[in-house]
Amino acid sequence: MISRYIFKSINTNKEKKSFKEFLRHQTNSEYGGYKIYDGSRNHLLQIPEELSELMFFLNNYKKKHTDFKNFLEIGFASGRTNTIFNRFFNFKQIVAIDNFACDINTNDLFANIQRKNLTLLCGNSNSKEIKMNLKYFYPFNLILIDGSHEYKDVINDINLSINLINSKGVINLLEAVRRFNPGGRFIHIGTSTQLGKSQYQPSDENHPEFPTDIYSANKSVSEKYVLIYCRAHNLRGTVVRLSNVFGPR
Repeated sequence: MISRYIFKSINTNKEKKSFKEFLRHQTNSEYGGYKIYDGSRNHLLQIPEELSELMFFLNNYKKKHTDFKNFLEIGFASGRTNTIFNRFFNFKQIVAIDNFACDINTNDLFANIQRKNLTLLCGNSNSKEIKMNLKYFYPFNLILIDGSHEYKDVINDINLSINLINSKGVINLLEAVRRFNPGGRFIHIGTSTQLGKSQYQPSDENHPEFPTDIYSANKSVSEKYVLIYCRAHNLRGTVVRLSNVFGPR
């Protein structure tokens, strides 16, 4: 029996357990929930154990570091996951991308686009039009990649997100590596434009940095976060600065 508002907090293991139980009642048995698929598609498309662990981590991280004000979700579906995130964090701005290629419950969709500052971009996350539109909203504090689960599409969405997250977003990723995969390697992809006007050629790691645009400045700050964080916590981190990359591998 849940005797309190489920979205008020999830800071203790007891609250996490209650939230996981709540999610199971919204989820089909194929995902670890209690519902039987009835064709209406009005169920949550998440695994309760995974989502409850993620929300527990993000809530505790927010208390010690930063609020999540600007949220990007790649893969909106009917918007249930989006609403759960918004109930916890009350975002100032939400941007969501979906091509709506899968069947969804239209009543569910209508319910989950209401009462939030939501901009819904309809299309493929890898399309030129979507990428151009995203430039009006970034940088984001929090990005959830939950669209196509095909390997090539996930890689494309990760590459897209790296260019849209702000410097504190990089810290979120680093903290997740430190806690859950300390033996892994964190690779930060920067840009040669961090240097600004080249003072000598070929440019090396010691070249002064004078970025001339916000994108390059964010990259420069994020790079320093990665180097400092990895040094402080003995993580395996690598930073690279790429110029224009094109052509086959």
